[in-house]
Order: sequence, then C-alpha cells, then structure tokens
Amino acid sequence: MTSRKTNDQLIKDIITSKDNLNRLMLVEWFDPYDNSEEVTIADLDVQKAVYESCGFLMGISNDHLVVGYNKDMSEIGKYKGYGAIPLSLIINVHIMDRNCD
Repeated sequence: MTSRKTNDQLIKDIITSKDNLNRLMLVEWFDPYDNSEEVTIADLDVQKAVYESCGFLMGISNDHLVVGYNKDMSEIGKYKGYGAIPLSLIINVHIMDRNCD
C-alpha cells in the first residue's frame, strides 16, 4: 500500500525545499477582508475571494510565505519588493520556471 501525500504536505514540501529558493512560483490563496460599515449577519452575503500571486520564493518568515517581486541579478537572494502570504491561507503553489540559469 502506497501512502499519498495531502495537498497541504505537497505545498509544505515545495515551499520548504532549499532547491526551490529564488525560483519563480505562482501561489493561490484565500483573501480575508473586512469592512468598517455597520452591518448585521442577516445583511451579509460573504463571497470567498481567491487570488493568485507570483514571485520568487524567498522563504518562510513568521508563518508567512514570502515571495520577492524584482530579482536583483547582481546579488542572489536580494529583491526589490516582496509579498507575504499567511501559510494558513495558501491553497496551492506551482513552480513556474524550469530552474534554468
């Protein structure tokens, strides 16, 4: 009997692999949101918001996946701009490059 990895385990394997650092990836995630207007639960029709973000895998910091936006070609691991997505909101990840140098 073979064991199957869950989607959560596959995501964890991809984002924690040192081989994937600085590689281009696409991240699918749920977006939480809030509103400052007065409301009752009966007035609401909350819709699930799913986004895709892309960037270069920088690593994990304080339970957030961090992706860099503009890769500095003169210094490995340095980026101008980044995004941080809470790990608990990630649905899926895809490595987009072919790891070509």
